[in-house]
Amino acid sequence: MIKARQISPTLKIVFLLGLVVAGPFPVATAAGPAPASTRVLLAQNSRESISPMQFEAEFSKNHEAVAKYYEDSAAEMRAKIQEQKQLLEQYEDKSYLYGKKAQDLQSHTSALIRKYEQAAEADAKKADTHRQIAARIKENLAGESRLNTVDSSRR
Repeated sequence: MIKARQISPTLKIVFLLGLVVAGPFPVATAAGPAPASTRVLLAQNSRESISPMQFEAEFSKNHEAVAKYYEDSAAEMRAKIQEQKQLLEQYEDKSYLYGKKAQDLQSHTSALIRKYEQAAEADAKKADTHRQIAARIKENLAGESRLNTVDSSRR
């Protein structure tokens, strides 16, 4: 059995060896600038490398993609609703085939239909919201580009 006192010095040695092998950790100080590797990463991740208009155009495309996703999801839910309605009709018309489970199947299918209808409605609203956001961004871009052309013609 290993005692806690025996583990502690071993862990200290492993940690110190790890520091020696890996080297000192870079520490950011308020007085000194960030290392060059950090500055490169920050420059790659910053939005300063693209113009604001390009950024907003990409942002608009992202909203259109999200809207498309929600529209597809709503269409999927509507297809499931149709399937469940056909099943419900089958359960109601031929309940004698299902014996004691007929009422359970009917209520379960009705609940699924309600759930899918709510999901389809929510997805359609989300898609509409994202389409509106994308349209507003496009309007802003069009307004900015018109202002830029007017300003450049005045020069």
